[in-house]
Amino acid sequence: SVVSYSISQGRKNIAAMLPKNQYGATVERGLVDAVRQGGGQVVTMVRYAQAPTGIIDPIKDVAAAVNDPAKDVQALVLPEGGEWLRQIGAGLENAGVTPQRVKVLGTGLWDSNTARTTPISLGGWYAGVAPEMVSRFEQRYQSTYGGSAPPRVASLAYDAVSLAITMAKAGGAKPFTSEKITNPEGYHGVNGLFRFRHDGRIERGLAILEVTPAGPQVIQPAPTRFTGAAF
Repeated sequence: SVVSYSISQGRKNIAAMLPKNQYGATVERGLVDAVRQGGGQVVTMVRYAQAPTGIIDPIKDVAAAVNDPAKDVQALVLPEGGEWLRQIGAGLENAGVTPQRVKVLGTGLWDSNTARTTPISLGGWYAGVAPEMVSRFEQRYQSTYGGSAPPRVASLAYDAVSLAITMAKAGGAKPFTSEKITNPEGYHGVNGLFRFRHDGRIERGLAILEVTPAGPQVIQPAPTRFTGAAF
């Protein structure tokens, strides 16, 4: 994860500003797991409602933590995209929180033009699919169907169908068993390595990307195999 990478780069004191929704709760679980395994610490965790007035006080709280030398915040998790990324980013910068003060960490929601045109996320890191893999799928799609580039969700649908076909071709009385689906070695799809956990969640082997005005740049390649069990 991007938090694990941040810790490996010496940015171990982490603050987080999370939305009060299911996505925010999912990010929080991943953050806590990564910090526990990597030896970092969450020094501040602030939650906010996605409403114009819901972000005012949380922005102040995050800014107070980042600007407090005693807390020594080295990275800030900001799992937002689109207009909310712009609004929160502008509020944080007005409060003195800039990419020059703290490394900002995002999620797959940064995989858009918004991140590369929003000052708070420039130079920030997030885990995602390497741009060349995205381009490869888009080119295959357009050569087959023509027209505009496919939505990003199309690659997920492609992997799901491909996995089902592969399992069906493998044959056997029960080609779709829980053991096969949760194979700890995982599978390779157009977005890279992935596997299903026993709790129903999916785990992906993603690259670590840095946001630049020209688009995301790979700073750590995606893994080619999983290590450890899928829980």
